[in-house]
Amino acid sequence: MEAKIFRLNDYDWYIGRDMQSCKEHYMKETGLNEEEAFDEPEELSEQILQDLIFNNESGEIDYLPKEKMTFKTAMEFEIKNCDRDYPYLFASTEQ
Repeated sequence: MEAKIFRLNDYDWYIGRDMQSCKEHYMKETGLNEEEAFDEPEELSEQILQDLIFNNESGEIDYLPKEKMTFKTAMEFEIKNCDRDYPYLFASTEQ
């Protein structure tokens, strides 16, 4: 099964195979309960993946280009170059 991007709230997006495992991991990592943690969580559509911008101009993530790119492009780099077990935090406005 291919990885997908899930919006969990207004601040955090997770990469994983399904919504439930992303939500469980997020609650474990943050210590928040379901009511506190999530605000209309959703799997991102192809259109939203093309519309949202992932900013790595700082080069903080070394296997991604040092530039702004779509979430779709960042996800493709992530899948190809990152050897991590799903699920995990993909992007955040709070980092």
